[in-house]
Amino acid sequence: VVMDRYYFSTVAYQGARGLDPAELLRLNESFAVEPDLLVVIDLPAEVGLKRVGHRDGAGNEFETLTQLTRSREIFRSLQKSYLVELDGTLSPDTLRAEMLAAFRRAARRKVADRPGGSDAERQAVLRAIDGVACTGTGSTA
Repeated sequence: VVMDRYYFSTVAYQGARGLDPAELLRLNESFAVEPDLLVVIDLPAEVGLKRVGHRDGAGNEFETLTQLTRSREIFRSLQKSYLVELDGTLSPDTLRAEMLAAFRRAARRKVADRPGGSDAERQAVLRAIDGVACTGTGSTA
């Protein structure tokens, strides 16, 4: 399952509004499934604010410089072994390549840690992971 939001966004955005991020994290982790990979695309709040303004010209309560700065601080404070932070100022093509590389590393770890199955099956899955191509259109080849 690939998602563009998870409880980490709640922790960051509600934490930026004054709730305790550590408590929000603890509460969510008491029931939520731990991801195999969390990609945080980080960029300066000023850049994010400019990008948000280009969407439709209207922001929301989470899209102020103060809120984005605090949300970024909370995201950057997360210490998770499955978290990969990428530079959001990179080109879309470079970001796509880095995300795909992070996915491949996480998938390879998952296969390596999976019990059962023959070596041949494991090798076939690893070859398939290595062959995944990202076209930027949501399809894979």
